[in-house]
Amino acid sequence: MNIRKFLLSFNTVNVYLLISIAFLFCLIVYFYVINPVAD
Repeated sequence: MNIRKFLLSFNTVNVYLLISIAFLFCLIVYFYVINPVAD
């Protein structure tokens, strides 16, 4: 069991997760604050 390899892959997954969450947050801010949809 290679702990270092596991930690590296876990860090990579965390980085991609943070990037996707930040991207979704930016999309939500864009749609609700900058460009609100007129109902």
